[in-house]
Amino acid sequence: FTSTAFAADNVVLGNIAIGQSTQDEVEQILADKNCSFNSVTDMITTDANCYNLPNLQSVTFGFLNDTNKLYGVDVKYTKDMDNAFNKYLSALKKKYGKPSKSRIPFVGNKHVEWRTKHLVVVLDEPHMSFEGIITYWDKQTYQSNLQHDKDTQKKNEQDLNDLI
Repeated sequence: FTSTAFAADNVVLGNIAIGQSTQDEVEQILADKNCSFNSVTDMITTDANCYNLPNLQSVTFGFLNDTNKLYGVDVKYTKDMDNAFNKYLSALKKKYGKPSKSRIPFVGNKHVEWRTKHLVVVLDEPHMSFEGIITYWDKQTYQSNLQHDKDTQKKNEQDLNDLI
């Protein structure tokens, strides 16, 4: 069901296409892999046994209400001394090339971002956390959420100024 119009930059976890796959299609793919998963309206979560990824905790798929299309995937993993972050970073660089943003301090929050024609891919590992996350977003949904966040922040600042 993966369209050639999107090529491969929107395909994640083997054969799931962000911006195209529906919730029913993802459920069928997971069932065919004998994965255990929880499915609720607009979201599916799998456990660590579904994919053979370093220190995997879970994978969550998010779907748009109006179209039922997959808009994003979160891959959560446990931080470790074997450096899962570097394993994921290497694999993502291999697939998406040079990151568009990268902040990898020796100590502190790590953040690497790629932008492709159809996706925004973010690898985050907060310093004061036990887990890291890779987030794959449909580019259009990501831009909409960014604008919404900016508008909300602006409104909150105005509300604060009005209060003072």
